[in-house]
Amino acid sequence: MLSGPAFCLSYAVAGVFWGQAADKYNRRYLISIATTIFSLASIFSGTFNSLIVLSIMRLVLGIASSAVEPTMYSLVSDYVPQKRISTVNSLMAAGSYLGAGLSSVCIYIIAARGWRASFKYTGFFGLILAFLSFLFVKE
Repeated sequence: MLSGPAFCLSYAVAGVFWGQAADKYNRRYLISIATTIFSLASIFSGTFNSLIVLSIMRLVLGIASSAVEPTMYSLVSDYVPQKRISTVNSLMAAGSYLGAGLSSVCIYIIAARGWRASFKYTGFFGLILAFLSFLFVKE
């Protein structure tokens, strides 16, 4: 329920709409707002005691997370010379898998502080990234 339909389906469906939004709206704002939303959803996931609320947070996390990828690829097409786009896109795709691999660090956080702390720490780190993207990503 939590990592299946709540996250994956919302990510897949919402990504199409975020791609359309990236074509119409300020992409810096989209990335910053989406990162803030999924970071807050992570923090709230570690706060509540309800399985229903946790499932809703996973749904929100999927919707907000799906905004980053199409917006990122759109920005790359504007910033990077045509002959380098494939290389940069492959680096960004590799970053997803690197991030998944690095997420194993959460195992240490869970062992030391509990699963709730893991959600909270990653959420706070995401808020820092949201702020930095707002400051440094140029439209």
